[in-house]
Amino acid sequence: EVQKFNEITRTSQFYNLFMDEFGITRDQAKTLTLATLYSPNNFSNYEKEKRVFQKQFPTIYNFIYEFKRKNYKQLSITMQILESTIFIDCVAKYLVEQGVELDTIHDSLLVQEQDKDKAMFALEYFFTKYFGELPSFKTEKLCSDNIDVEIYKVFVEKYKMVA
Repeated sequence: EVQKFNEITRTSQFYNLFMDEFGITRDQAKTLTLATLYSPNNFSNYEKEKRVFQKQFPTIYNFIYEFKRKNYKQLSITMQILESTIFIDCVAKYLVEQGVELDTIHDSLLVQEQDKDKAMFALEYFFTKYFGELPSFKTEKLCSDNIDVEIYKVFVEKYKMVA
């Protein structure tokens, strides 16, 4: 069960569980997954979704349930701390020490094209060091189609990009 969970999360297939079950898009599945996992245990709006998750991953479901028993918010707080530790305290710190200019947005790094390999190395190094496995990483060029337009304008100016 844990191996299956690790594999589908590592290969970005986790949201497919809800996509397939409920016939929804990836964005809808992501929203639904986060709402389901981070809602209070006794919150009835996501009972069907919780049952789907519990059926596939009973041990992990029970762990999450117990983790949220006293304070359901603690799970999301813990996950945010873990994410920021990896991205800010480890990856970003390392890259800055290497002279790389960067910005972070949640679980994304924004670096200039010539620093892409350094950024990928840092991500791979720290994820392997702390988790023993690599998630699938995706690289894409920053453009106004894949980021909020106002944020895009800031980066165009900051990095002297051609819009």
